[in-house]
Amino acid sequence: MEMFGRGSGYRWMDAYLLAWVVELGTDSFCAKYLDYRNDPQGKTSGQMNHAARSGCRNFAEGCERLMTSTSSGLSPTKTP
Repeated sequence: MEMFGRGSGYRWMDAYLLAWVVELGTDSFCAKYLDYRNDPQGKTSGQMNHAARSGCRNFAEGCERLMTSTSSGLSPTKTP
């Protein structure tokens, strides 16, 4: 678990970087294609942006949990 030690080692994981690219792409898409005419209350773009942001935030939360308690982090599964 050295990779997830103190700090933000998760930011260099391929999955986190992909989630970040998806977040940026979603934000760009919403800014370009969803305006007041096709999303008058902004609910669709808000929901899309929130879903894209949560991908990155899940990595940060998991890393934070792992730093406070190794039992709540990644653990190998037991086979019967």
